[in-house]
Amino acid sequence: MNDKTWSAIEAYYVNNSPDSVELRPVLDLPIQDKFEEIALDEICQQPAVTALQIEENGEFFCACNNLLLAIQPDFQVDTLTLVSSPITQIQRRTADQLYILNAGQLGPHNQAKGALTLLDQKENKTTLIKDKLYRPVYLNQEGNDLLISEYGNDVGRLSKLNTVADSFTELIKLSGSYRTYLMDVDKDGEREIIAQFSQAREGVYRFDKKENGEYTAEPLITFPSAFGFSDLDTADINNDGYTDLIISNGDNADYSNIPKNYHGLRIYLNDQKGQFNESYFYPIYGATQIRTLDVEGDGKTDILVAAFFPTDVTESLLLFTNQTTAEIAFETTQFANANKGRWMVMQDGDIDQDGDIDVVLGSFISGPSRMKGMILDKWIKESVDLLILRNRQK
Repeated sequence: MNDKTWSAIEAYYVNNSPDSVELRPVLDLPIQDKFEEIALDEICQQPAVTALQIEENGEFFCACNNLLLAIQPDFQVDTLTLVSSPITQIQRRTADQLYILNAGQLGPHNQAKGALTLLDQKENKTTLIKDKLYRPVYLNQEGNDLLISEYGNDVGRLSKLNTVADSFTELIKLSGSYRTYLMDVDKDGEREIIAQFSQAREGVYRFDKKENGEYTAEPLITFPSAFGFSDLDTADINNDGYTDLIISNGDNADYSNIPKNYHGLRIYLNDQKGQFNESYFYPIYGATQIRTLDVEGDGKTDILVAAFFPTDVTESLLLFTNQTTAEIAFETTQFANANKGRWMVMQDGDIDQDGDIDVVLGSFISGPSRMKGMILDKWIKESVDLLILRNRQK
């Protein structure tokens, strides 16, 4: 567009937008009692955890930028490998092999410098599977097909790699591809790809496979870019037999890094036809990671939310304990050790092998932040690498 048109658009927003945002006060929430909180230090050279993966035997993998570590249930640490660029995803392929996604570089970029590699733990060697990926961040397996979410920056895509035919297909060219799920959202007997995009045209997209093998993309939920669509998880919140979508908004790393009262936790209920309606919102400044899990083993879906861009560190980690499935109602609690790190990644699994769900969180202190002075200095000097949430239910 020409300068005159752009100036008119800019003037419209400047003249009609509010000059301030009304912020809610920091809430004095009770401390949670569902988990034992165990802080682990001296895992990385500095708190820079970029990926986690928990195994069925309780062992878990931790990526400190380019370095991949294996941590035993007793927290003994073994070094596995050092790769060429920061690791964003770790996933088991076979008993002796791990898929590893490398971003190329963590910061926003448009160069195809990322890669998918295979680590043979028995042979202690890595093999390149696919290179020239645009900042890949997530891997999903379906048989011989690998869905690769390539976030990129201005350039990105959701792609599919067939490991048998060695064929590579772009399902859609769109930046911000972050996470995928495979599920039958409308109970028609066919699984669809549900994909999160957190850049450009932000939202949740449904991909259906046509008879000719190509895919159609339908947006299910869309957001303005300032909403900072940061994470997506799935669960049947209301126990009606249909999968619902649980969403966090709070990425605040870009052009308007001010507290936003529309950032937080959202729940979209499935209308039993594969469409979704917002049914719950809880404001959390800078919310960036979510996990749905049954903490108490009572069949109700609880939610853990981490905020990478909090306005107050006490709200950087919150637990929503489901009270009933008749309606959406949660008890909200905070964590005593929430201020010991800047939580960028989390994974859930049974670390101590006692039959309930534990959680591991990784701290990453670099990156843009509105935190100043003592808090930022405390993160830099005192942040732990990992926070283990050991379930107390068993």
